[in-house]
Amino acid sequence: MNILIIGPYPPPYGGISSLIRSLVDGFKRKKVNKVVILFFGKKNKIRNVDGAIVYEMSVLKNSWQILNPLNWSLLPSLVKIYSGKNISFRDYLNIFIRTILTNNLAKKHNINTTSFYQSDTSLHLLLCKELWGKRISIILTVFGEIYDLADYLIPKKNLLLEMLNKSDAVISSSCYCANSFKSIGNENQIDVIYVGVSISRFSNIDILRDSYRKNLGVKESAIVLLFMGRFNKEMGLQGILEIFPSLLKGKVDFHLILAGASGELVDAAQECKNSYPDKMTIMNDISFDIQPSLYAASDLLLAPSRDKHACMGVSIKEAMAAGVPVIASDSGGIPEAVINNETGVIIPLQEDGENNLTEFEHAIMTLSLDEEIRKKFAVNSLQRAKEIFSEEETLEKTFAVFKKHDPS
Repeated sequence: MNILIIGPYPPPYGGISSLIRSLVDGFKRKKVNKVVILFFGKKNKIRNVDGAIVYEMSVLKNSWQILNPLNWSLLPSLVKIYSGKNISFRDYLNIFIRTILTNNLAKKHNINTTSFYQSDTSLHLLLCKELWGKRISIILTVFGEIYDLADYLIPKKNLLLEMLNKSDAVISSSCYCANSFKSIGNENQIDVIYVGVSISRFSNIDILRDSYRKNLGVKESAIVLLFMGRFNKEMGLQGILEIFPSLLKGKVDFHLILAGASGELVDAAQECKNSYPDKMTIMNDISFDIQPSLYAASDLLLAPSRDKHACMGVSIKEAMAAGVPVIASDSGGIPEAVINNETGVIIPLQEDGENNLTEFEHAIMTLSLDEEIRKKFAVNSLQRAKEIFSEEETLEKTFAVFKKHDPS
């Protein structure tokens, strides 16, 4: 089996890229002949990463492909497939160029199975299907894009439904995200395969804890709160910054770690740290390898995702694998992972989709003052992670889908 994966890469930031990395490792153990990854970015670059051949390709820098007469045979199919589907001229160009680049790699590497990630970035899937027929299978993995990009995707619902119908299999990372496509009329099966995490990667938490807290200058008695995610409003970071000054007025010695990819709230986070320099640590764009140490140093993970944003979230499952209790909103598929009052605490969102910060603050204080309940949640979290969120189970289920539809 030669597999071409079309999706964002590399990790650590973003659940999709982390999922792809873990699958690449697993595919090697399954003795897959070749794994190629195509990432549409800003450069044209080829490199070997984690056992895969990774191509970063720029649509803009490959726009010259439009002028190549050898590619013009695609134009009749392009018009036939996408006419009347609310596709802009820019979309047409994007689809045309992405199809050419994807097809060229499929030919170069004798690909027989392709894996597309996110429907909004996979509109060229249908033109690829027209080119390949049954020679190359197409597996589409969808997430929460119906909610995140409603203004862009809902007008294209007929196109999306055709993509779901023409794919050999469709996978989603949560029941919540799979069901979201029913809102546009989908009746095709979507297989739910949770994004797993490496349990062994977080197995040395007890050993790492004391040394890393000391390295951060955190007192032994402090309760460390961890936010692991992009610094933006959708992830709920603004709410944490709002309640943190109030938390510091209580009788608990808190230390807040903010770690993750940069976003629009980087400056706001830094302003908060300037006010409480000894109580906060900010770590943007950290290395993948440092994550276990961050969970080891922490007592609670905060995941206040807003509105319908979260399909589920990788950080939640990483925390569970590390035995760190989670306090989270009930956004999206999060309640499929965190069991309220068993593995952590779920705080219902308000009717307007915003976090109930009063309840969040109350939950943080309650768990911080009760070491026994934290220990209970930690044990339950690890057990649940092993049962349904192991990386190995994700690999086995995903590979079974690929194998079932392998045309070779």
